[in-house]
Amino acid sequence: MPVSRPASRRSSVRGFYDRFDTRRERRYQRFGVGFGRGTFDNFTGIDGAMVLEEDNPIGNGATYYDTEGAATATAVSPTPDPMSTHDDGSEVSAVCGYEAQFETPLDKKYVCPVCLSALRDPLQTKCGHRFCKVCLTLASGPGNVAKCPLDKLFFDVRSEVFEDVAMKREVLSLLVLCTNLDCEWKGELRLLEEHTDDCPHLLILCSNGCLTHHKRMDADEHHNNCPARLLECTFCQQSVAYKSLNQHQLLLCPRYAIDGPLCGKVGIIREDMPKHTDHKDGDCPKSMVPCKFGAMGCHVQVRRCDLQLHSQESQGLHLDLVLVHYTTQTEHVQEQACTIHELQETCSRLVGQNADADRKIRELSGDVSSLRNELSLATNTNYTGHLQWKVQISSRDFTAPVLSPPFYTSPVGYKLRLCLELRGHVTRSDSYTSIFIMLCKGEHDRNLYFPFSAVCSLTLFDQSDCENHLNTTITCQKMPRPHEVSSTMQRRGRLQFMKTDTLINGRFCKTGTLFFQARVNTLPTAHTT
Repeated sequence: MPVSRPASRRSSVRGFYDRFDTRRERRYQRFGVGFGRGTFDNFTGIDGAMVLEEDNPIGNGATYYDTEGAATATAVSPTPDPMSTHDDGSEVSAVCGYEAQFETPLDKKYVCPVCLSALRDPLQTKCGHRFCKVCLTLASGPGNVAKCPLDKLFFDVRSEVFEDVAMKREVLSLLVLCTNLDCEWKGELRLLEEHTDDCPHLLILCSNGCLTHHKRMDADEHHNNCPARLLECTFCQQSVAYKSLNQHQLLLCPRYAIDGPLCGKVGIIREDMPKHTDHKDGDCPKSMVPCKFGAMGCHVQVRRCDLQLHSQESQGLHLDLVLVHYTTQTEHVQEQACTIHELQETCSRLVGQNADADRKIRELSGDVSSLRNELSLATNTNYTGHLQWKVQISSRDFTAPVLSPPFYTSPVGYKLRLCLELRGHVTRSDSYTSIFIMLCKGEHDRNLYFPFSAVCSLTLFDQSDCENHLNTTITCQKMPRPHEVSSTMQRRGRLQFMKTDTLINGRFCKTGTLFFQARVNTLPTAHTT
């Protein structure tokens, strides 16, 4: 199955066969029809047949020895890939033989029978024929065994192809002439490329873009006389080609002085021409300008030099236009005055409505605040006779009493509070913390029976790992209605509940926080209203 080849390589192979047909005719003309003639002349191939595969290299530069052990030749292979690469990555065809003008006619032994040029990097097959390295690479095909293009003898491209160093040295020593016109250089072929790079007679393309060729030695002279050389415009200091300088100044240069198109005034800078002909601020007497009474209705346009004459001739018309305009404006002012009066009345009405709306908003805000407070009180108030109380004493004044949030014995029951006094009882040696349960004036007192009697179970939580809580009971006997006696008669409790230092520094206080729990159970006693 044939191996598919890239399109660039297929075109390279086709180009090889085209050059082969052309050079075969040249070979017949130079050496005769019989030279190098063989079945190779009728050789044909398919796309990619002359390109070696990169994964099947031929030859590794091995040295072969005869039976006595002496080195005879070094087996080489043609270049694996007859394609070379530019710096930008594009592929180009490899070069075949040397195309040069030799001082004497080229001997047949120096001519490659494939490209018909002087041998470049000559290789010799086992049958003794010499070819350019690139030519033999293209003619050998992708296999390891190939036919000689001349006598059709088979040879192994890996071991039976040798680099002919002697022939290469002879070819590079041949005398050649420089092909550039008027150049008298003559030297060896190996120096031709170096000379060509520096030859003063080499034709080069003008760098200014005039599309003409000149000798390298005449570059300075051509640059000074080139029609495409850049010159600086004396008016605008822009760089312009010499051949376009007059056109630039006459048509494009913004600083070139030209004549006014209407008035014929000379010496006007081209970039100032729009200002000169402007109908409002210009000074061209021939430019068309509108009448000064255009806003009143005169739409006549005259030349600037005739504007004063038009004003004198049309005074009556202008006065009529001014009168009509004045009348129209007066009516418009009256209409605007009526509109303003109506807007003022509307504004006054809206101001009154705004004041009423503000008053209603303030009233509603008060109602919302009251409802919010009631909701907060209802949310934070307990109606089951139980209270969980967290007391922060880290930054409190020990002389002031601490009151708990209010709580009720039932939704329509008695209102109670706990009162904690950190220094409620002080003796000569110690100070004690006092705790009381207080009966407060509630919302439902008129429907309740008094005096009030109840038993309050109080717990102080131990915050250490032992959880040895302190429990105590406070009995409330015959507490009168809150508004009938002083506040001291409305509370019952423990005057010496615990030493203050023990409470604050012991296991019951952690990070300045105490936790109490109270449970109140009313006693069934005789009540009076």
